[in-house]
Amino acid sequence: MTYSSKNLNKTIPFFSIITITYNSERYLKDCIESLKAQTFKNIEHILVDSNSTDNTLKIIEDYINEKNDYKIYLIKNSNSGIYDSINLGISHTSGAYIGLLHSDDFFANNYVLENIYNNLKEFKYDGCYGNIDFVSKNDKNKIIRTWQSSKFKKYKLYFGWMPPHTSLFLHKSVFERYGLYDVSFKIASDYEFILRIFKKEELNILFLPITITRMRLGGMSVNYLTSTLEDCKALIKHNFFPFVPLFFKKISKIFQYF
Repeated sequence: MTYSSKNLNKTIPFFSIITITYNSERYLKDCIESLKAQTFKNIEHILVDSNSTDNTLKIIEDYINEKNDYKIYLIKNSNSGIYDSINLGISHTSGAYIGLLHSDDFFANNYVLENIYNNLKEFKYDGCYGNIDFVSKNDKNKIIRTWQSSKFKKYKLYFGWMPPHTSLFLHKSVFERYGLYDVSFKIASDYEFILRIFKKEELNILFLPITITRMRLGGMSVNYLTSTLEDCKALIKHNFFPFVPLFFKKISKIFQYF
């Protein structure tokens, strides 16, 4: 679908970036600084905090009180579920395109949003995605593995393909048409959401062969049995026979180390 850029008021942010926090003091400054350093400034940063008990809230409030050349907001959420918090953040966005930046992650360089803007500014695409690097928890310059994505073809969904979730930027209307994240999933709601939207023939989502985000390894712990069961549930929900996609989805991670 093509959107009219004439309908986008210049006072409205082009990007809404959502960050979910919970006791995130250790890496949060790296996250926020990577956004502040972006050469493209027509953005808003929405931070949704789930009852942090460390210095997370103070760090956020200090940035809010600074003189910034972009908008930054704090939303407090009593529900600690990550997907509930993401949905809450989305409901408060005013930008044309929405992206996620986790509190222990950061943009790969200062030109990421400018590059994405240059590809989306004509409003010909429903969104875009790219590549991500996984870096050492203690050394953000040490790349452990790379998730190199590719152009989307619908048949790839049957072989466990998905784009890196944190590299995905979507027009706000995609959420309005197809819904938010399914909070009945605790781990695999992002996979369910991707299956839901990428199987739609009418969506036009662009692959950008650039590294968008760097993610620290060793973040939220994952129960792999629960993850596998939820992946299976997501596939069945969208009428996929689950065993082949699950197999290829799991082994694809091995090749990211090479």
